[in-house]
Amino acid sequence: MSAPAEAGQQAPLKRSTLAFYGLPALPISAAGVPIAVYLAPLYTSKEIGLNLALVGAIIMLSRIWDGVSDPMIGRLSDTIVTRFGRRKPWLLAGTPLTMIAVYYLFIPPDGASWLYFLVWIVLFYTGWTMVTLPFGAWGAEISPEYAERSRVAGAREAWSLVGTLVSVIVPGVAFFLGVTGIQNTMIVLAWAVIVLFPLCIIIPIMTVADRASSNRSNQDWKRGLRIIWHNGPFKRLLIAFAVQGMGRQFVAILFVLYTIHVIKAPDAPPLVLAGYFGAGIVGIPLWVKLSNLIGKHRAWLVSMFVFNIPLVCALPLGAGDIVPFTILATIAGLSVAAGTVLPLAMKADVIDIDTLRSKEQRTGLFFALWGIADKLSIAVAAFLALSILAAFGFDPKIDNGPNALLALSVCFLLLPSLFSIGAAILIWNYPITSERHRRIRDRLQRRRQKVQMGSMASGERSSL
Repeated sequence: MSAPAEAGQQAPLKRSTLAFYGLPALPISAAGVPIAVYLAPLYTSKEIGLNLALVGAIIMLSRIWDGVSDPMIGRLSDTIVTRFGRRKPWLLAGTPLTMIAVYYLFIPPDGASWLYFLVWIVLFYTGWTMVTLPFGAWGAEISPEYAERSRVAGAREAWSLVGTLVSVIVPGVAFFLGVTGIQNTMIVLAWAVIVLFPLCIIIPIMTVADRASSNRSNQDWKRGLRIIWHNGPFKRLLIAFAVQGMGRQFVAILFVLYTIHVIKAPDAPPLVLAGYFGAGIVGIPLWVKLSNLIGKHRAWLVSMFVFNIPLVCALPLGAGDIVPFTILATIAGLSVAAGTVLPLAMKADVIDIDTLRSKEQRTGLFFALWGIADKLSIAVAAFLALSILAAFGFDPKIDNGPNALLALSVCFLLLPSLFSIGAAILIWNYPITSERHRRIRDRLQRRRQKVQMGSMASGERSSL
């Protein structure tokens, strides 16, 4: 039997609640990984033939639009209340748009133009934001407790990594069945995502409560963003997450190109990714446990070193070194979940500071600002990574010379470490510990009790 919750605390969440809530992360991740890993190689392939730098620019523009749409959707999901809740209707509305965009984006015709690419990636990210932003805000509101939020984020990330494994295993199975090449791989992935999306959205909507607070924000979103920006711990956390995200985006967008052109193993990406993300799933409970022992920000710092040291060790590798590359990628993968789980759990904690100060609930707006920074950092990183390679003469359609391959190796293996060092400096003395958060939650709980007592007294007077 589980221990009863202390006074003023919510009972621990059931495992079934955590599992059902996190389920949408499966198709979200199954769609997101091919976008990050395969999209640039697909649209710069001989069959499509777009310029490498142009593809980077289009990805950047689409992510900028994605960031612009975040505060609008975040604000609307905070203020529009339906009988089904605030967050659930957005997941239902965004799912069909995302499914249609996945089909056309993942399965382009030969010779597709840059305009085709731009239109469908923008529509994809519009539907994506309608699903992911309210989904994240929903998770922050499931429990107010410090440790429980790590469990919520862990459940979401566990399903995310399962979705990532789906995006890795499905191409692997297809390969053994004779399906080869990036174009055919993307066709298989498109249909996998289209099948999974509605199922994984409907189940949590039917089984998990939408517990969005009744404290609506009465401010316009621009003013709300300015107020949120003055939340010091949140600003520090946000910048650190964005800086680290830029390094991870370098790894994601260059992974296939590095495996094909440096390791000379064009059929190996599914194998290496399976080790990388499989280790990530194994690592989730370890990072959650470590965060409870030493604090979330300290566990996050440890994960940065675990991620980057294997990448640096891979610098001497070359053609045919697929086994050591897979081993090093698997070691790095142990930390992949920590870079998402821990910052998201920390973000939910700093939202409580704003709620305490403002007496309003702006969870969706916090997630919107977080999404803007995250997506802009990814946009800039994708543009920089592909533009740097183009500047050094790298062309995925030809056999490249030593200088171009060296540029690819440096961008893929070394530059992410510089971004992680910057993030580590920002987060080193992060002020929100479990003890401080407990005091914040106690103050919020006392305020809620006063409000409830006032409401009860008012009701008694009305009945007299």
